[in-house]
Amino acid sequence: MKNHLITPRLIFVASAILLAAASRFIPHAPNFTPVLAMGLFAGATLSSFWLALLIPCAAMLLSDAFIGFHGTMWGVYLATAIAVLLGYMIRNAQNFLTVTGMSFASAVLFFLLSNLAVWTNPATGAAYPQDLPGLLLCYEAALPFFRNTLFSNLLYAGALFGAFHLVREMVPSLIRVDNKKR
Repeated sequence: MKNHLITPRLIFVASAILLAAASRFIPHAPNFTPVLAMGLFAGATLSSFWLALLIPCAAMLLSDAFIGFHGTMWGVYLATAIAVLLGYMIRNAQNFLTVTGMSFASAVLFFLLSNLAVWTNPATGAAYPQDLPGLLLCYEAALPFFRNTLFSNLLYAGALFGAFHLVREMVPSLIRVDNKKR
């Protein structure tokens, strides 16, 4: 009996995400990572939402085990899960505009959630008063990092989606969507 769960598409997508996650070990500017692009890509290219959520989160968890865990991870993982959902929303309409738009949207959501996590974390949030002006101050202090988040998301999403579409042209079996119709 042929295993219908493991497809060339799944192997390619999972491999691309693991490779992107491995790039977290390369020295980089703060917030210049593939995290959101991995979620967006998985959501847009896999028919199973749960598998699309599992693969980038597992890749991040594996890399975080080496990089180090921190008290603001809930914001990062929640933003990644939302990126998967945004990718899933464009799975039938992948083009330059939708990928760019969702890359921008996921970067904004990451900014909001990750800095909310900083503000609520007792270790990092102590620098900011626990009121609305303190939260706004936390967001203001994080603005310089937003540019890196946005540019890295656009770059990595472009690389992941671009590689996928290029390889899909060369390997027709990637056109099938995990043996399910969308």
